[in-house]
Amino acid sequence: MRRVEVRDSGAERLVWRGDQPLTEQGRRGLLPLWDGKAYRASSPAGQPSELPATLDVTVDHGPEYGVSEVFDIAEVRGAVLAPGSYWTREGVRTAEQLDGIPD
Repeated sequence: MRRVEVRDSGAERLVWRGDQPLTEQGRRGLLPLWDGKAYRASSPAGQPSELPATLDVTVDHGPEYGVSEVFDIAEVRGAVLAPGSYWTREGVRTAEQLDGIPD
């Protein structure tokens, strides 16, 4: 895991970036956004006061592999999550379910 970038998908403006996750969880893909302490470098330091309607999140895994997904903020905020669950594009998943998905 090398970098995560968050952009305003409507304006293609960089909202936040974190480089080189420092935690084992981060290196495996559990990437907390807006947490500068979890990365070797981040910009800006924290979450903006207002988020755009949609965010394009790009994860760079290395020189030959990266993934990107667009998230509707209203949909994410409306998700009901039990402890130990995470919001995904396919719906709410537990950590165990996410770990069972092939790379």
